[in-house]
Amino acid sequence: AVEKSICDVLGRGMKPSLPMLGQMLTGMGLLATRAKVRPTFCTRMNVPCLMEWVDGLVVVVRSDADGLLLANPREGWQQISPEIISEKMPDGLDVILVDRTSNTQSAKFSFSWFYPAIKKYRSALLIVLSSSFVVQLFSLANPLLIQVIIEK
Repeated sequence: AVEKSICDVLGRGMKPSLPMLGQMLTGMGLLATRAKVRPTFCTRMNVPCLMEWVDGLVVVVRSDADGLLLANPREGWQQISPEIISEKMPDGLDVILVDRTSNTQSAKFSFSWFYPAIKKYRSALLIVLSSSFVVQLFSLANPLLIQVIIEK
């Protein structure tokens, strides 16, 4: 769905924007907050986050005293020092901070995902399983019955 949305935007001749990506992240169950971060505070950002950089959108993977580690789709991994950030983005950085919410799925796919539905429809499930068992017994006995009829 995310790929389809981005391809649709690119097909219309537009570039993906931070608000559009923020809406996608919100749709995926994450909390996306748009912020303007001053260059002096860029080394204290919560990561991962999305950011507009000189040549497009990047993902900030690490933020520490050494600067930012960016995952840039065009240039790969980039280590950017705070001085370069202040030089290239003096007005501040447009970022989308991403956090988990209570709706964000964190559990791995397992039987526990199906348990609520099984518990809710337990009686109907038992009826279907028992009737299918009886039908399978009849289908198993049918060739034997046909053989007895033919032999007589």
